[in-house]
Amino acid sequence: MIDTTVRRLTWRSWAGWLLFAALLVMVVWLQGCTDNSAAIRTVKARGFTDVEITGWAPLSCGDDDTTKTGFRAKNAAGQSVEGAVCCGLVFKNCTLRVE
Repeated sequence: MIDTTVRRLTWRSWAGWLLFAALLVMVVWLQGCTDNSAAIRTVKARGFTDVEITGWAPLSCGDDDTTKTGFRAKNAAGQSVEGAVCCGLVFKNCTLRVE
């Protein structure tokens, strides 16, 4: 009788740890979807000013892009533009996509 109680508690603790680990992985994964510093650096290098990061832009980039960061900025003519900066993991630099 004591044996089944110990097993039941052990199974519940494992389930709790697995749930915690899954939530932790999901939070880290979602935080890793944007790279604000690389986005700002890329947008400013293309001559845009007043750069404002708008967050994750999942539908603006390709499947092979690791980070997808949306932005708002002003172009050389002073007009407001929106777009996304798409960066790869190792061998792909950042690409600027303007809407």
